[in-house]
Amino acid sequence: MKRNRVPLIASLLTAGAILFNPIKDYAQTIDFRIGDVMKKSHYSEQGEPLRNIEILLRNIETGDNIATLRTNEQGRARYTPNSVISPGYNLDMNEIASINIFDIKGSNVGSYGSLNDLPKDNASGAYVYFMKDSKGNGLTGKLVDIEKDLFGLPHPFNAKKEASSGKGKNTISNVNQLEFTLRDENGNELGNYADFRDTLEVNGNNTYEIIQDMLPIWEIEDDTIGTNYRNSVHQVKHMTRTDPEGGYPYLGKWDNYPISVFFNEQDDQGHNVHALENAINLWENSTEYEGHEQLNLFEEAEERPDTGILMDYTSRQGSATSIADAWFTNNIGEQRFYSPRLITVYIGNTLGNEYNSALINDTGHELGHAIMASGAHSINNNHLMRGGGQTDGTPRDSEGKTLRYIVLEKPFARTWNYLED
Repeated sequence: MKRNRVPLIASLLTAGAILFNPIKDYAQTIDFRIGDVMKKSHYSEQGEPLRNIEILLRNIETGDNIATLRTNEQGRARYTPNSVISPGYNLDMNEIASINIFDIKGSNVGSYGSLNDLPKDNASGAYVYFMKDSKGNGLTGKLVDIEKDLFGLPHPFNAKKEASSGKGKNTISNVNQLEFTLRDENGNELGNYADFRDTLEVNGNNTYEIIQDMLPIWEIEDDTIGTNYRNSVHQVKHMTRTDPEGGYPYLGKWDNYPISVFFNEQDDQGHNVHALENAINLWENSTEYEGHEQLNLFEEAEERPDTGILMDYTSRQGSATSIADAWFTNNIGEQRFYSPRLITVYIGNTLGNEYNSALINDTGHELGHAIMASGAHSINNNHLMRGGGQTDGTPRDSEGKTLRYIVLEKPFARTWNYLED
């Protein structure tokens, strides 16, 4: 007789509800995938996975703390309310130390060190398991048959929150809005990554996936002239003008990269195109990050593009950038967002006749405004985006990292979700 076989690991992940009656059902399942926003090549991707990121879940209405999770080596964590929230239950599914499986006769049919060590399937029938985590918390339950392993489901490639219809038992929700906080192992202090906080509207008939990249903390150059940034979070919020106090409610950035640039060679005053090529190379070089290649930000347009950057060397005495001459309008639900369609960069008409530091720095400075799609000036007087910088127009290290973040963050993100402590 053929024996039906079911995934053992999937049974373990869902079996907690068999022996425990949870206090509340909050949602069927919430899966987290956490990465590094700087370690990828396009904002539609997810960054390299981050291990040991702490995830705090809180019921906004009641203020109750629901669960604390930690990501594994794949940057994943899962919240299943039927097995996580129950009287006296505090097992950490990400820190399993031992698993013992018994058949209905009480014979031990397998001992394992982690969920990853479990066999892919097992003969159908009744089994009992006993799990312990690294802190000694235990859980006993009966294995149940399910159709598929939830961890094997495909996931969307872009950073967003996904909800899909759920089927099965225990999907009634008593929570309307859930708050989740992501933070690294440094707890409440500003550590290697900025804390991140957001909310999720919960419906008990859905399963959820939260795909989020975190912002690393980098060193800011010394500024002996004026006020410096407190940290990289402060720098990002300032340069993107997305601080909630007087800032924009979202990150308005280019929809696609590389950006087409019309060099406008016919109006070159002698050295403008040379200075532009130099600025393009320096900004792109500045985006290299911890072994990850520099970003391809610009491409030359042979004629005036419908979408991109236009260079103007003759119409204005002073250098400036128009953010923006035309916009794309994006409607998401009931909200309206804007991204630049056309930006003009003006270089002072008296500068191009000599290749000197004034032309080099002005061109690099204004091109920075255009590629960041922001009119913000740095508050660090040593930065190119303040009018300072080095005489060859090279952006400072933290400026390059800020630009890399802007390019790799998803459009219309809210940077104030990153917390400074």
